[in-house]
Amino acid sequence: MIRKIHAFFSLSLLLLSQGCFAGDGSPTPEELANATYSGIEENPVTLISGRWEGEPYAEGGASRPSVGLVKDFYLNGDLGGDGTDETVVLLWQSSGGSGTFDYLAVMDKKSDVVRNLATAEIGDRVKVRSGRIEDRRIVLDVVQQGEGDAACCATQLATRSWSLAGGELTEGEAQITGTLSIETLKE
Repeated sequence: MIRKIHAFFSLSLLLLSQGCFAGDGSPTPEELANATYSGIEENPVTLISGRWEGEPYAEGGASRPSVGLVKDFYLNGDLGGDGTDETVVLLWQSSGGSGTFDYLAVMDKKSDVVRNLATAEIGDRVKVRSGRIEDRRIVLDVVQQGEGDAACCATQLATRSWSLAGGELTEGEAQITGTLSIETLKE
């Protein structure tokens, strides 16, 4: 009986030390859809059900800044090297014109508080084909504007990566992997 109590006590201490009882862990999709994000607009924006809209640029105008969470894009992994996973989400931002800028945001959850650790711009109308966390880096396979591409019609395939350090996401050197074709669309 004493062994069972000791084992339970030891397991409880282990779980507590890993934050399992403190509410730590990955934020839920609902929490991410209602979180506050910095580094996109001049001031932090708080999403409501995955979207934020600012005031119109001109009184009575229809054009206004907006930010939204890209649904179903969530990466989890240890970016900081501390043994705990962070969550990476993809956000879009529009000023009401033809451009739509994409952003990566690194999030975590400590004591039931969802925090935005860092945000980095990916670019205007960059299409993310896939993403992963690899060797403590965020790695994205994208279609982006190459030399001579019109802003509407990107054809350059690239692999890009970001590292988290000191509360900032730093982009590494992009690897150009080809040109968009019918064969790559089938992948």
